[in-house]
Amino acid sequence: MKLLFLQLLSSIILNCYSQIPSTWIGKSQGHEREWSFQTNWDNNQIPDELTDVIIPLDESFNDNYPVIENQIPEINSLRIPVGSHLSIQNGNIIIQCLRKSSFNQKQIIRVGDCIPPNRVRLSSNHHIQTAIGQTEKYTWVGTIQGLYRINNQTGRTYFFTEKNSNLPANMVTSIVCYPDGQTLISTHKGILIWDNYTFILITTENSGLPENDILKMTLDHEGLFIKTKHHGMLKAIGKSLIINKFEHKGIKKVA
Repeated sequence: MKLLFLQLLSSIILNCYSQIPSTWIGKSQGHEREWSFQTNWDNNQIPDELTDVIIPLDESFNDNYPVIENQIPEINSLRIPVGSHLSIQNGNIIIQCLRKSSFNQKQIIRVGDCIPPNRVRLSSNHHIQTAIGQTEKYTWVGTIQGLYRINNQTGRTYFFTEKNSNLPANMVTSIVCYPDGQTLISTHKGILIWDNYTFILITTENSGLPENDILKMTLDHEGLFIKTKHHGMLKAIGKSLIINKFEHKGIKKVA
């Protein structure tokens, strides 16, 4: 089993539950259904990765719902009540916080191709993206239903699920890529590591993880941070991926 050495990257840990709400209002003249037109939103700002998006029911029955066209916006969460919907034409959407989101996949209406960040087409299933990572060789796309690995040169795509791989859960919560190609994929049932040769599953049973429910991972100048559901933010101690100890962020006590 190959050890994964931490390397320094700049990143920001987003708090899944304290973001900026934004409600769709639409009807801007000449841009009535355009997602990326700022006056179509109640706060006069185009949603970004810090935004909790709400698409309310159009009680006027004029089909006043947004359309994402030829782009891939990233938002924190998405709420679509019954009767409302979102259309995506030749694009996609990245949702950071699925636990805060509320929608049915049938409320995401797809037209044309589902386009991942590197512009390589995914399968016709049009899975909702939850996380993205990219190395020199691969683009990794996490979804609610599983994990895509796309070869950046050939476009060859594999789709991993808990049924056909070591992925412990189909819903991917975050992806961290290292410059040497090694990649960490977090789920609510543990962390899957690609060490450039094979997949390694890390759980409470074979490491110092205090729990398997991982909400977010990131790297900064201090090292690897892991946000868990019940134990808060943890910092990995040591350079090896097979970590035996974790430190609560801001607290010297070792878990």
